[in-house]
Amino acid sequence: MPRSLLLTSALFLAACPGNPDLPEGPDACRSVTLARVVEVIDGDTADVEFLEGDNLGEVDRVRFNGIDTPEVDHDDPLGSEFCGLRAWNEAISLLEGEEVWLTFDTSCTGTFGRTLVYGFRTSDELWFNEHMVEQGYARVSGFDFAFVDSFTSKEEEAMLAGRGLWGDCTE
Repeated sequence: MPRSLLLTSALFLAACPGNPDLPEGPDACRSVTLARVVEVIDGDTADVEFLEGDNLGEVDRVRFNGIDTPEVDHDDPLGSEFCGLRAWNEAISLLEGEEVWLTFDTSCTGTFGRTLVYGFRTSDELWFNEHMVEQGYARVSGFDFAFVDSFTSKEEEAMLAGRGLWGDCTE
């Protein structure tokens, strides 16, 4: 292959990276996919628009797998559960309008028919689900998922440090 063609091919591949190698469950029910967060509904739920794949252009309500944040009362925000508004605001500040990589676990659908996802902000690959547990804005959900041991350890660390739900929920 001529050197100029080899160099052009290398530059093309560098400019068009494939999906990153991100954590996902064993036997993931779907491939890693790119999406944009259209609206954050609460600390563990968002509407996303798929930017590639079979669902290109579709908007879907997703549930961030492995975490459970306090409920937000959208009709009466003061009636929200303790730390619910703080968790919601954290999710908005991290994700709303952002592109995210979505990875999946063995099961793609959870309660209420929402798609279960692990979310990674494309700008820095921040693992949103893990972040919410580490910062104390989410508890580990009671459902089985691939990273339950790791998330439980991070939840215990947040408890010991008094972060989020385990403190005064101001940070």
